[in-house]
Amino acid sequence: MHETFMNTTSLATKERPQLVEENSPQTQQVVYLVDDEPDVRESMTFFLESFHLKVESFGSGQAFLDGISPEATGCAVIDIRMPGMLGTEVHQRLKEMHATFPVIMLTAHADVPVAVESMKQGAFNFLLKSASQHEIISSIQDALRHSRLHRDQLQQRNRTRDLVNSLSKRELQVADLVIEGYTSREISDHLDIKVKTVDAHRANLMRKMSASNLADLINKIVTLRSSEDNS
Repeated sequence: MHETFMNTTSLATKERPQLVEENSPQTQQVVYLVDDEPDVRESMTFFLESFHLKVESFGSGQAFLDGISPEATGCAVIDIRMPGMLGTEVHQRLKEMHATFPVIMLTAHADVPVAVESMKQGAFNFLLKSASQHEIISSIQDALRHSRLHRDQLQQRNRTRDLVNSLSKRELQVADLVIEGYTSREISDHLDIKVKTVDAHRANLMRKMSASNLADLINKIVTLRSSEDNS
């Protein structure tokens, strides 16, 4: 019979699933646990902290929403069935707040269809309350890894945006034409400037955008614009 997170009193002496990516003090993420049952919060907190994870627990959806920032990093584990505000409602409120951290729905067997529907609405995963310790920690590790990746992508996007914002109007015009595949001679004709001037702008583009080559320059700008179009 597998161990569940409700049976954690002897975890210190048992062989446990290995923590793949342990948080460092500098980049430690938080697992936000939202459940109205004190025993569940206590046992889950004990279990996760044994993996050196930082846990913040809340007894209601409203308390969680009042205490969380949309810019928070980490993940949330939210019980679906809670008095006052259901977990699905909490998830919807998080979406309205534009929170980007992954949400794992915690559910009893009878709520599986609701949990599946919540995943269709953007939840990262769902866990049964009868899940094994391995399933619990694996799912949360996946969510934290996803959160780190999203954070890194967001930081890279912000860095690229700052670089693009440093370009002059003429450099942006040249960049747009480079992306469209124009040669320096064609850009020269299109903008009615000398080829030497075009080449100088292209050199400035490469330097200001910290691009290693033309493909890197195009990729940075196109990726930024695509991400902002989809946001």
